[in-house]
Amino acid sequence: MKLDDTVLGAVLLVFAGVVIGHARSFPTLAGMTVGPDLFPTIIGGGLGLCGLVLMAGGLLRRRRTGGGPWVVLDRWVTTPALAGNVLSVLAALAFYIVLSKPLGFHLTTLLILAGLMLKLGVRPVPAAAFAIVLPPLIHYVFYDLLRVPLPWGVLLPIAW
Repeated sequence: MKLDDTVLGAVLLVFAGVVIGHARSFPTLAGMTVGPDLFPTIIGGGLGLCGLVLMAGGLLRRRRTGGGPWVVLDRWVTTPALAGNVLSVLAALAFYIVLSKPLGFHLTTLLILAGLMLKLGVRPVPAAAFAIVLPPLIHYVFYDLLRVPLPWGVLLPIAW
C-alpha cells in the first residue's frame, strides 16, 4: 500500500500530537528542573516537524505533477487470501493479549506459532517442531538473559 506523502505526513503530525499530549500528562518530579516528559516531548516535536516536512513536500509534488491518487492499494489488500493472512496475524496478537496470562507464555506461543505456520502453508511436521522448540528458547532469552517477566499461567506449578 502506498500513501501519498501528504497523507503520511498528516498521520505523523497527529501521532506527534498524541505523543506530546501524553508526555504532558507525566507527573513532575519534586526538585527537578527537567521532568520525565522532556524526551518524549522532544521526540514528539521531531515527529511533528518530520510530518510537516512530508506534508509540504507532498503538496508541492502534487501541485507540480497535477495530483494523483492519495492511496494506492497493493495486491495483498485486494486479494482475499493475502488479506486473510494479515488478519490472521492480527488475530494472533489479540489471542496472545487475551490468553497469555491465563494460559501462560509457553502454551499461548505454541498455539499461535502452530496456527500461523499451518495457515501460512508450512507443512505440519516442521510447524509442530518449531512450535514446540521455539517457546522455551524465546522464554530463555527473555526470562533468563534479559530478565523480562513472562506469564506462566497454568504452568506455574512447574515453573523453573
